[in-house]
Amino acid sequence: MINLSRSGMIACFIASMLISVLQMLGRYLDVRNGDISMSFSKIAIEGILFFIFCNVIIIFLWKFGKKALMSKPLSHVLFSKIWFWQLMMLIFWLPCFLAYFPGIYSYDGEPQLIQYTAGRLDNHHPIIHTLILGKCYDLGQWLMAKGINIDGLAFYTIIQVLLLSFALAYMIRFLVEKKVGRVFVILCAVYICLFPTVPIMAVSSTKDTFFTAFFILFITGITEALYHNGKNIYFKLFVFSMGCMFFRRNGYYVILILMLWLVGLCIIKRKSAQKYLVSTAIVLFVSVIVFTISEKAVITLTHASKGEAAEALSIPLQQMARAFKNDDNAIRIKYGERLTSYISETGLCNYRPLISDGVKQYFNNELFAENKKDFAKVYLELGKDYPGPYALAVLYLTKGDWHMLDTSYCRVYKNWWRDRTGYLITDATPVFAGDFVKKSNLLPQIRALYERFASDCTFMRCIPLMIICAPAFYVFLSLLGAVAILMKKKRGFYLVFAAILLYLLTVFFGPCVLVRYIFPLMAAMPLCSWCVLQDDLVL
Repeated sequence: MINLSRSGMIACFIASMLISVLQMLGRYLDVRNGDISMSFSKIAIEGILFFIFCNVIIIFLWKFGKKALMSKPLSHVLFSKIWFWQLMMLIFWLPCFLAYFPGIYSYDGEPQLIQYTAGRLDNHHPIIHTLILGKCYDLGQWLMAKGINIDGLAFYTIIQVLLLSFALAYMIRFLVEKKVGRVFVILCAVYICLFPTVPIMAVSSTKDTFFTAFFILFITGITEALYHNGKNIYFKLFVFSMGCMFFRRNGYYVILILMLWLVGLCIIKRKSAQKYLVSTAIVLFVSVIVFTISEKAVITLTHASKGEAAEALSIPLQQMARAFKNDDNAIRIKYGERLTSYISETGLCNYRPLISDGVKQYFNNELFAENKKDFAKVYLELGKDYPGPYALAVLYLTKGDWHMLDTSYCRVYKNWWRDRTGYLITDATPVFAGDFVKKSNLLPQIRALYERFASDCTFMRCIPLMIICAPAFYVFLSLLGAVAILMKKKRGFYLVFAAILLYLLTVFFGPCVLVRYIFPLMAAMPLCSWCVLQDDLVL
């Protein structure tokens, strides 16, 4: 059946209501912050219109998705080959690579190369990723010394593009093997090949792209294991989970919690536990143990230092800083050095609603390591005195994750990191770029098109396009998908959406809202959509 059931209509109504309420809250925060000028009546009218719009869109997506899924499957043997889909992606991504040749040197690439060349690594950034980036840089330097003028970043970009395209092709191949309708598969392929975020992230020097590739392989592997058994499937799942953990700390938390959940489930069910659950639990348990040992070995061999504790305290630090800016004189009198010994007054005054980095860099990590209980006590006492600023700090820091028409994720670095604004960082020139990267614009016209999207944010002129590009859109699709899976009791897919929601939770506690943090959810949409729309109930 194509039409929504009564329960489906109710779920659609509730989801649209929630989204519209959050839309009105986001608009209120914009007005409060002085970003826009709107009356409360206009905010309410916009919320009502957004509620109607969301109902129409959700129903349309469900019906259209069902029809696409039920279309005739792709039958030619060529479509079941990973290399075919990977080749298609490489062809469509090639103009982006040439336009930004040798690659987009941005985000954490600069501090990682500085660490590598200075010989002072730390595990704030994945050490394996820093070493890959560094070795590619060394290769480029060696070739240039031989008279071959090829920048090392080009080799890094090629490796990253091949890995991401393989992961996405692996996912598409799985859908083809499950006899998914050709319209659905072709739409997924078009989305991956032509949606500008995908090729730009593919050629950007960031660990998020490596992590996304392994995350896609991991959730596809979990789904694949539902239908196939054997050592080969679980060995691949082990490799995929290791990749997730090695290339983002978020991956470790996701795999660890999934492992604990599955092990607990197997213990409770005991003899009635399905072989799939037991096998997956064992694989994840082994991967966590092996990763823990491997990480310690890598840190020892590279003499890397541990990352700062402040990286995991973005929300608490933002809350404390906003409370201070709200009533600094009273807080100085009551808390004095109890607060400023952990966060200097410079850091507290450096509060910016959209990003925690300005506060984090003035956090006393050493004192925190020695007095965690005392810090927690100060944090809770301050929160009791200033619950309003604490709540607002969280809302502003995470607004891009839940406000569909939010644009703050394009202004995160404004007046902070070289006054950079834009959807994705593509044109920023790092301080040491001249020493590390020699840029060549091989396709200036193509690059200009990508820049209109990434830096000029021209998509914001059209509300539907603005929504499709918004991080909150993919957050809500993931949440709605998880709810649909629960309502339909598709137990076999619980693990897939548990992994997605756990990753989303780690993002929520991050330092800001950036597209690169949501990129794994964007890339996972084809598989997630299939899980929700298909009617083959497993387990």
